[in-house]
Amino acid sequence: MLTDLLQDRRDGHRVSAELQARVYRNGRPTTYPVLELSRSGARLATPVGDELPMVFWIELELPNDAPMRLRARTMWCDGPTSGIRFHDVGEVDSLVLAEGLDELSREA
Repeated sequence: MLTDLLQDRRDGHRVSAELQARVYRNGRPTTYPVLELSRSGARLATPVGDELPMVFWIELELPNDAPMRLRARTMWCDGPTSGIRFHDVGEVDSLVLAEGLDELSREA
């Protein structure tokens, strides 16, 4: 089953998140709720029929930090949710993501 394969591919620590993310399409932002977040990607709530671009810039509002802009790729879309993977994340951004995840896991 496809769902089992997706579950097996997950790596790293994931936390439930109550964040907003802005996806940029042709330079224009659209805001989506972030349902789960990890150092390698996220799961976004996307309205049915509103497909994310294949590759795009995303801006995350992490706790206690300035907005973080990352390059992302859509990995899957399943009805009202979409899975994305971050690409070319530098060392500093990776550390900021890890600190944001730590803060989110303490809030939960």
